[in-house]
Amino acid sequence: MAERSAFAVASDGSKVAIQAESIDIEIREGVTISVLLNDDARGLVVGSWPENETDANVLVVRPGAANVVSINVEPSQTTTTRAE
Repeated sequence: MAERSAFAVASDGSKVAIQAESIDIEIREGVTISVLLNDDARGLVVGSWPENETDANVLVVRPGAANVVSINVEPSQTTTTRAE
């Protein structure tokens, strides 16, 4: 598979080619989604790795239109219960 191309797109629609291994998008302070531009046969690899190893993020993908998905990062909702 050939190397992937990446572009920064301005509000006027113009494109500027960028050389990158990944694109990191900060969706809110301390929360980043990374798009890896490696040669992966599965397609694009998208992930979110928390800065603090004790935190756990969950990548949430919601369908939009036929060719659109919404991707968000939410804190893990894991709960622990104790048997009484």
